[in-house]
Amino acid sequence: MANTADLLAQAGQLLKTQARSARPVVRLALRSARQQHDDVDELQALLLSARVEWAANGHGAMRRHALRAHTLADRLGAAAQCAEARQLAATACQELGDFSTAVDLWLANLDLATEAALPAYVVDAYLGIGNVFLVENDLPRARDAHRFAYDVACQAGEPVQIIKSGLYLANDLTRLAPGQVVLQLLADIKHLMNGSMEPLWWVDFENARAANLMAIAAEQEATSALAVATQRARDGHYLWGLTQALYHQATLAMSQGKPAAAIASLQESIVLSDKSGMFLPTHFSERLAQLLEQQGDIHGALATYERYHLQRVHQLEDRHRRAHLMGSVKAEVVELKMEVHALRAQNRQLQQTLAQLQAGQPQGAACR
Repeated sequence: MANTADLLAQAGQLLKTQARSARPVVRLALRSARQQHDDVDELQALLLSARVEWAANGHGAMRRHALRAHTLADRLGAAAQCAEARQLAATACQELGDFSTAVDLWLANLDLATEAALPAYVVDAYLGIGNVFLVENDLPRARDAHRFAYDVACQAGEPVQIIKSGLYLANDLTRLAPGQVVLQLLADIKHLMNGSMEPLWWVDFENARAANLMAIAAEQEATSALAVATQRARDGHYLWGLTQALYHQATLAMSQGKPAAAIASLQESIVLSDKSGMFLPTHFSERLAQLLEQQGDIHGALATYERYHLQRVHQLEDRHRRAHLMGSVKAEVVELKMEVHALRAQNRQLQQTLAQLQAGQPQGAACR
């Protein structure tokens, strides 16, 4: 039998391409670590197990592994692993619809990560909290949380976190006020994106760029961006990114007076959603029904309108159920924590600037 380290390495490699195939390997690693009473290896195996379950959509098992990892990391006094376990547990809770617990875990992680100087987990916590605001349909607060995550990532100079938080913020701003400001943000993070980064981030990047290029009527550039996003999404089997690219293609085709192309793109999105069981926003069906009606396909339009109305009813019921998930008190706590962290960051920046001036050194470049 392979040793624990080899099993962990093998599972880690499988996680990148075949998450479900990594499950039996990481189970063997966990069993090996426990048999050898090696707490450090057991902790790594639990964290890896949680990440494997995330990739395989096993969110219940992900939460169990993450919470066990948190207990063990806390006992070992391993702050970074404790923060990682809490982050994984919060993410699992959000996916399982337990938003209140997710927010509690992220708020606790903010304190731990700040105290232990772990900016990556501060970033992840604010991204998670921002996502809960998105679920509540509170886009301005989501933008504020994601912007703070981006600022923290920039101050820490961590490329992966800058890209990730920058893409979240770009999507918020695209929905609120698309245009040159968002394109500049995307340009700021593009130079950090290279071959070592998550390849599917390029799909989100090009989709965001296309939406904002369309907002300023740069149709040729938007077409090129969507071609890249569509191909990368198909190659990577990234269905959400593909449906977003198809929707943008439909919007662009409509602006160019090509209703048949717009209909084809929207129909493909709906087929992908039906086959995979993936959530698809109601405006896809609404837009398709309107186009079919305009083209004289009354039967197709009626069937699509019926689909839209059913989706809309479910959406309103779900929105009512999820309303004020965070609650006013927790929302105020989040805002106060952001203010405190911002003041601390300003204080650190002032101290650094003072030290540089006293040493006669040039000041560092500030994040945008």
